Amino acid sequence: VKNLINSQMKPCTEELKGKAIMLKKLKKKKRKKFKPFSEEDWKSSENAGPLETKPLDEMVVKITSDDEMYAFLEKDIQDSYVEGKRIFEWMISPMDIDRFFEDVFEKKSLLIERSHNSNHNDWLSTMEIDQILRDNNMKFGVNVDVTSYENGQRETHNQEGRAHASVIWDFYNTGCSVRLLNPQTFVRRIWSKLSLLQEYIGNFCGANVYLTPPGTQGFAPHWDDIEAFVIQLEGSKRWRVYAPFEHLPDYSSHNLKDEDLPTPMLDCVLGEGDILYFPRGFIHQANALPDQHSLHITVSMCQKQAYSHFLESLMPMAIKNLHKSHDKARFSLPRQLANFTGHSSRISKEMSQSREQFLEQVSDMLDHMRNSIPKFIDEAVDIHFLKSLRESLPPCLRQNEMVNSVTHAGFKWDPSKFQVANCDAFVNESTMLRISRRNCVRLVKDAITDEFVLYYNSENTLVYHQVELQPLSLEENMVENVKSLIRRYPDYCCAH
Repeated sequence: VKNLINSQMKPCTEELKGKAIMLKKLKKKKRKKFKPFSEEDWKSSENAGPLETKPLDEMVVKITSDDEMYAFLEKDIQDSYVEGKRIFEWMISPMDIDRFFEDVFEKKSLLIERSHNSNHNDWLSTMEIDQILRDNNMKFGVNVDVTSYENGQRETHNQEGRAHASVIWDFYNTGCSVRLLNPQTFVRRIWSKLSLLQEYIGNFCGANVYLTPPGTQGFAPHWDDIEAFVIQLEGSKRWRVYAPFEHLPDYSSHNLKDEDLPTPMLDCVLGEGDILYFPRGFIHQANALPDQHSLHITVSMCQKQAYSHFLESLMPMAIKNLHKSHDKARFSLPRQLANFTGHSSRISKEMSQSREQFLEQVSDMLDHMRNSIPKFIDEAVDIHFLKSLRESLPPCLRQNEMVNSVTHAGFKWDPSKFQVANCDAFVNESTMLRISRRNCVRLVKDAITDEFVLYYNSENTLVYHQVELQPLSLEENMVENVKSLIRRYPDYCCAH
């Protein structure tokens, strides 16, 4: 943080163009149910481009089965951080996690091709989408989008109100893509995976699902402000990834034009089970093959989680502290400041000296701010984390967790006696307790009242930013006990 304030951060000189890692299975197998991709398919595809693929380096590895992962996820949650790590390990398998974050993350695109003889889709199917549309009040623009991209024009065809299944499929038949904006709201296993992934990643993990008719494209070339993991669920899809115009931007682009794009750094086809990762800022576009539909889910993470975003929480504290502790910071600005600064400032010896004195004073104040950072770094992290906690998904509790939590334990209606009964034991001094997830709470000290407040995400909804965080004010004698609960996770603490 001190280096950033001093503007001493070394510029990134690594060349990004063409840096893609492609992981290939040692023994290739024919894609299940779909014919192999050929050059003729490109020629018959309206959006076909060059067949050229330019990975930086190519490694041959053996992909391990992920069946054990899904069985593991059905077991009890012992440690949410460990479970989230296991899910992430499966997503990038066979690449080692340490190598991914050191060599690939935020730097390169990564393609992982998996065996297409085994079922990798434990996320969502097209048939389930049909059922979701029929069973839920899906709203255009809130839960589902209908889009198309043809002849360089990107269009959104959303209507007002509910997105009925028959209307969505009518759009699909005319060549429109269907995007589910918050699938975790309707599919519990997606909610479970994403809520555990965010425990490991440390910030909100979201997802969109994309269903594309054969031979069509739903979106224009663009870049996003998130780290994207594309998981192909059904069919196949051609992806072209381009070097970024800007390194790690914190905003998404407008629709780009094909003629303005460079040669793709990666041109590939994803089959069922394949995974494609690209960092924020990497330009991309994708189209379904002429003879088959495509269904994929994009898992997103690390939106607005850069050092610069953390400094937005830190700097107001540093400035407030500067005002209290540095006398000169409270002095009025020079009377002639407008004359010796700015693009239209006057150039003279006297003005130059005034300018230098002003810069020295500002530099001295910045040094003071830098040296005071350790005093309130923890408070700044707490404030930044509260933003992430508000965005985060609530814990997806397993059955054994629910029966031992406030959601199911305690008083219940006894239908045999037609009265309220306590079917479970109350918490007593010998009861063993723990928080439900490692990162589901944050203990914060209020800067005004100097009291501790516990914030928690268990009452967040599955819709992004729909509710505010819920606070719990703590009495002074409760603070140390709460700290023990947080620090000892995943171990239990005795209630007394």
